[in-house]
Amino acid sequence: MTIQDIDEEKIKFIQKKNRLIAEETKLKLKERKMRTRYLIEIGGLIVKAKLDTLPVNTLYGAFLSLQKQLNDNSDITDTWTELGKAQFNQDAKTSIAVILKFFEKPDSNIRQIIRKVGLRFNKFRDEWYGKCDTKSLKETVMALGYKWTSPPMLLGESTSLNKERDGQNMEYIVLSTESETRVTDSSDSH
Repeated sequence: MTIQDIDEEKIKFIQKKNRLIAEETKLKLKERKMRTRYLIEIGGLIVKAKLDTLPVNTLYGAFLSLQKQLNDNSDITDTWTELGKAQFNQDAKTSIAVILKFFEKPDSNIRQIIRKVGLRFNKFRDEWYGKCDTKSLKETVMALGYKWTSPPMLLGESTSLNKERDGQNMEYIVLSTESETRVTDSSDSH
């Protein structure tokens, strides 16, 4: 074996080491993203349970209390699982996909309320979207002075308020502070 052969082997090992370092970095990034997603989901559960208004110390104390209950009674997870499953099923029955669009930009209080019912804002389409209970959304929006009327109209076309699409109900709602509010299925808005 010559010095040149040794140098080539050394270069191959360095390249292999660099590939392993790059792969390790990718795995760490993937792991960090998975952890971040998990923490976001946990935070979403706190919001879903309407505990997000509690102070941090109170919330942490509640979690410690849950941990103590779990240590005292390991079978309690079955009860918690059933409660969670029942609530998720109930939420799935009452919520439908909604697209909400305002003629004018709503103030920050209205935007905060819309976020609380579970809708998110799409900057590109300039509209709110998500799954929510439309009865509570309707009550909230009407309490804020917006009109919600039927039959639904937009661009002169009349459609049904709830139109089934791919087995799911979907509503497209356009709101104004004027005397009329227009509502139509999202397929008519393109």
